[in-house]
Amino acid sequence: GITNAINWLDGLDALAGGISTIIILNLCMIFISNQDWIILFLALALCGSLIGFLRYNIFPAKILMGDGGSYLLGAGIGIFSILGLSNNSINYQNFLINTPENSIYLFPINIALIILFIPIADMAFVILNRIKNNKSPFHPDKSHFHHKLLKFGLHPRRSVIIMYGI
Repeated sequence: GITNAINWLDGLDALAGGISTIIILNLCMIFISNQDWIILFLALALCGSLIGFLRYNIFPAKILMGDGGSYLLGAGIGIFSILGLSNNSINYQNFLINTPENSIYLFPINIALIILFIPIADMAFVILNRIKNNKSPFHPDKSHFHHKLLKFGLHPRRSVIIMYGI
């Protein structure tokens, strides 16, 4: 699902790449806190190559990511999430929230859902919108968040920056 969600974000120059960079850097913070060094270095290698790619992918793009690149990013993010957040050595004390009544543990799946909010929310919104309009969930349309920002009259660069901020 994450692979497809990242692919669907690749509608504007530097959107899928930038969102993926933000996601990978957030995952890296968790890998550091859990001392998952191998996964951290693999994620940083993907992130470093992505940052180098983004230099040429910002609007107006000189090179495009395409389906192959977005599928690679989505698969990488999905694999890093599974490997890093399902590790048995996770120290749940890092995710402890103290409340007056008791202590609540945030399990890693909650953390992953927060980090992956933009691609998951965009994909869910688009699928539900297509079903509501009696179309196939796989039928392409312009109902993605970034298309809504463009319809609102924003420049593609500004739309991408707003999506990064979210």
